[in-house]
Amino acid sequence: MADLQFRQGTVYENEADGARLLLIHHDPMNLRSMAVPGSPDGNFDCAAPAMIAIDDIIALRKSGSWRELGDVPPEVFAQILDAVINTAGDCLPENDLRALKALKK
Repeated sequence: MADLQFRQGTVYENEADGARLLLIHHDPMNLRSMAVPGSPDGNFDCAAPAMIAIDDIIALRKSGSWRELGDVPPEVFAQILDAVINTAGDCLPENDLRALKALKK
């Protein structure tokens, strides 16, 4: 367990329309993450993150409708994390905001 790591910033692309999702695993103890929606051109709407349960992530992966594009580089993930905190932070519950800030460390 000591070597267990959560990948951060994994991007998935919808095969049908090219829409993207970037996953932020901010709350693994409650089996939920944050999905940041993105467009086919690679821009992410950091003001509109949605909570996604682990069961939904598993279903997304198994559906065959989404393909994994890999993880964004750490510096890009840090920029996206900052943007989510700065643009959606006022709308997020305090425990989610605190967890996102902890990922910056």
